[in-house]
Amino acid sequence: MGGQWGDEGKGKIVDKYVEMPNRVQMKTLIRSVLYHAPGTSRFVDTSKNFTQVEMMYRHHGGDNAGHTVQVEKNTYKLHCLPSGIVRRGMKCCVGPYVVCNLELMGEELALADSCGSEVFLDPRAPVILPIHRLIDRGREQAKGKDAIGTTQRGIGPAYEDLISRRSLTLGDLVSPDRIRTCLLNGHYYEERAVIARFLDQNPPSVDDTVDYCFTRGKLLVPHLADTRRMLYTYASHSNIPVLFEGAHGVMLDLLHGAPPYITSSLCSAGSVATSYGVMPQHVVTVVKAYTTRVGAGPFPTELTDALGDHLREKGHEFGTTTGRPRRCGWLDLVAVAYAMRMGGGTHIALTKLDVLTGLDEIKICTGYRMPSGEILPPFATLTREILETATPIYKSFRSWHRDISNCHSLNELPRTVWTLLDFIQEHLLHPITLIGVGPERNQVIWVGH
Repeated sequence: MGGQWGDEGKGKIVDKYVEMPNRVQMKTLIRSVLYHAPGTSRFVDTSKNFTQVEMMYRHHGGDNAGHTVQVEKNTYKLHCLPSGIVRRGMKCCVGPYVVCNLELMGEELALADSCGSEVFLDPRAPVILPIHRLIDRGREQAKGKDAIGTTQRGIGPAYEDLISRRSLTLGDLVSPDRIRTCLLNGHYYEERAVIARFLDQNPPSVDDTVDYCFTRGKLLVPHLADTRRMLYTYASHSNIPVLFEGAHGVMLDLLHGAPPYITSSLCSAGSVATSYGVMPQHVVTVVKAYTTRVGAGPFPTELTDALGDHLREKGHEFGTTTGRPRRCGWLDLVAVAYAMRMGGGTHIALTKLDVLTGLDEIKICTGYRMPSGEILPPFATLTREILETATPIYKSFRSWHRDISNCHSLNELPRTVWTLLDFIQEHLLHPITLIGVGPERNQVIWVGH
């Protein structure tokens, strides 16, 4: 899952966990001041033997999320299907809580076929209709300068219909009659059309919508499967782990983010439990070595100067889905700790560490000072008011000037990097298991392997 406001580099990390070494040290951090004697390790080795992942699930969100996976000279920008579709033999499932863009799914199914992977789609997954995108766009235009900054992909309106128990689902795409029945039931489509017109949008007719869904659905229907049964059948007969791929970041979570600057789904490990009745044993929280955010909303550590521009350019911080430039700032451990707590995080994957190379100094936010002068107490819920009014409290670190993009072990990293990593682990009370030191698939360091 994402431990910030999204765009943490989850696609690459998911791709690496698919091929994780047979023995990855999943370590549990011990609170140093309470449990370990001076000079002893701060970690207990709880290593497990893992076999390469063969099945992975996308469990929430829609095509407003974008995962980028770079394989040699090929860069894949994925939006709907799990990142594992670029790996031969991988079984990739889309769960019932994912809202589906039929056009993009068709394109990504073709990519999966060319890469030799299999795709299974849950029949209960809701369909994003053209009218959903019109309503999304109309609302953003009506808000003007107060727009939230959605991707205008129709995600919110599609989730509204899921909650109100009237969604068209992938399972309905088997026939035009079934699609039409769903759209006309209880004046569903008529009501949506009234809203679209109120927002100065011109909605397509029911006939056009039926034709749109059935034509594009033909490519998807052969992939329909009981993904929940598949999970239980596979898990009960195999000792091979299943990988669940999250979208967005917990700071954008429907319940735990700061509305209205949030997404429309649950972004935590709880979404896996909701969709499949299981709680993952290891929840890897992907955290960028600095912080980015797309669109409007509070951002305590944002850098609006030349340094922010430098991070954006060096980190190629432009949205996978929209191409919008991302806002950049220092790493905010207050937000990450909150995201890990609310999201159920157990381990950390730290990405884009190489982007910090060559800076004069590196700052990390370790606390918030409120307008009253008081320090925000531990475990506080990060509300919109707190995020909008807090002043970050920073700790400074020395940077490094040697290129780390070709490092393949901790021993090859400069000592100043070690100091930074150790501080992050100590502050978050969770171990770092993977470090990203460049954009390519092989530019990672497995910690403890």
